[in-house]
Amino acid sequence: MAQAYSSAIAEYLKATYAEAHAAPDTVFIGKQVEISPLVWTIVDPLTAPAWLPDTTFMDMVLPATIDGTSVLFVTTDEAERYRARKEFVLLNMFGSFTADTVEFTIVTFAQNFRPQHDCSLDLLYNAERNEFELVSVAFAYPYPASGRVSE
Repeated sequence: MAQAYSSAIAEYLKATYAEAHAAPDTVFIGKQVEISPLVWTIVDPLTAPAWLPDTTFMDMVLPATIDGTSVLFVTTDEAERYRARKEFVLLNMFGSFTADTVEFTIVTFAQNFRPQHDCSLDLLYNAERNEFELVSVAFAYPYPASGRVSE
């Protein structure tokens, strides 16, 4: 599961900051209190993919940096301490897993928890290479505070 989340974060950073050429120094990942069936689903638990370890989101360990950006898991209370930072970026990530694909929705918040955009990101697991490959990425800008509008 950590491999899927790490891959999604890396692809998100590439897609989001490719034009700006400057990713934030740190992204904060919101810790989910529990994984509900709507957030984390396996079509058939008996055929769970080998890359999906028997762990929960709260116990997952991600690399300290992904593509040169520091990654920190934070609770809502912990995020409160950082929210005023100019470059505050908080990602709430929701994944739906099948045997070889992962569909993520990433909701992004900026300074003082201003919602910025939603990102839909689909990954395909390549068993030969033991890695995830980007299938698609799309952004929606439903929040007026982002200053952008979806087309």
